[in-house]
Amino acid sequence: MSAAEGIRTAVLGRIGLAIISQWMFSPDLADGTVSAVFTDWQLRPSSCELSVRTTAW
Repeated sequence: MSAAEGIRTAVLGRIGLAIISQWMFSPDLADGTVSAVFTDWQLRPSSCELSVRTTAW
């Protein structure tokens, strides 16, 4: 189970709130299984640049 799947399971189990991509819950939001809260708030984009370092052997 990935971390995102664990968070999804916890939310569906009514353990708490999550900040996670809306697409992970789109069917559940549509059928009322979960509800969006703080709908006027958004996570700000990161100001740091992340790069992937690759090494060729």
